[in-house]
Amino acid sequence: MWSKASTRALVIVVAVLAIIYGVSFIWSPRAKVRTFRDTVIALDTAAVTSFTLSPPTTGHQDLLFKRDGHTWTMTYDGQLYTVDRKKVQEFLGPFVQMRPKRMVGSLDQVRERYGFVDSVRTDVELTLVDGSKQHLNIGQNTFAPGQVGMWSYVNPEGDKDVFAVESTTSMLAKQAPDDWRPHVLVAGNATDIERLTFRYMSDSSYVLARDSSRWTLDGDPADQGKVDTYIASLVRAKARSFADTVDVARRMPTHQLEIIDRTRPGPIEVKVYPTVGGFVVTSSLNPGNVMRFDAARELPRMFHPRSYWVP
Repeated sequence: MWSKASTRALVIVVAVLAIIYGVSFIWSPRAKVRTFRDTVIALDTAAVTSFTLSPPTTGHQDLLFKRDGHTWTMTYDGQLYTVDRKKVQEFLGPFVQMRPKRMVGSLDQVRERYGFVDSVRTDVELTLVDGSKQHLNIGQNTFAPGQVGMWSYVNPEGDKDVFAVESTTSMLAKQAPDDWRPHVLVAGNATDIERLTFRYMSDSSYVLARDSSRWTLDGDPADQGKVDTYIASLVRAKARSFADTVDVARRMPTHQLEIIDRTRPGPIEVKVYPTVGGFVVTSSLNPGNVMRFDAARELPRMFHPRSYWVP
């Protein structure tokens, strides 16, 4: 009799413990942690033929980027512009394998906190060579907590979660249209520059040429230190903004600079023109682009008189 009672009691105790364990498992914090995707997006960026951005900087008007061989163009507000290829590569780079650092919450819960409301969100649609499309909603960006770098907050189209990814995707996606365009006037390596020809409206001109490791001024020795310092800055020369409404076709340049780079098939030509609103500049590296030129700072820095180079 005693044996049957003890067995029954033991069975009851085991059943109660099983129930308690089951309840605790269901309601434990661990049970509430759900798994999430290990990759936000992954694609071959070489297969991207075009992509569209609708950033808040344009009032969500579309920027359409298209690949044309090795170059990219951007259509905005009915106008077609050449795009800085390096900036496109920088933007598309993280899409090769975009992995989440963390899942920050469901879209409904963190929409405002991480910039997914309509007024500040940027949507991107990428079209691949096979005609398929990938969509991503991009929120704001922050500095990575306790680390060097930046986090962007993204939401894959159709996913209910928002993810933090280590990239500058959000910052780049929100660029103004002109920020995508090439501002460069001169590019290259200082050691590849072999000849500089300066021409001015006054019909004066002179030539700086590299003779072995020395620089000459119209065949005579030039100030080596000044030339080296000048060229190191020249190969990074850029304009700040564009002057698309200015027509330079019938204008005469006041300053011209022709640069022979041994790695290029032709010279780089920079021309400066006077206008009613100030000076503008063109570069053969960006045909068709007319840019603003700061006469107070850039003109005396890029165009020196001949006497400046005399040692």
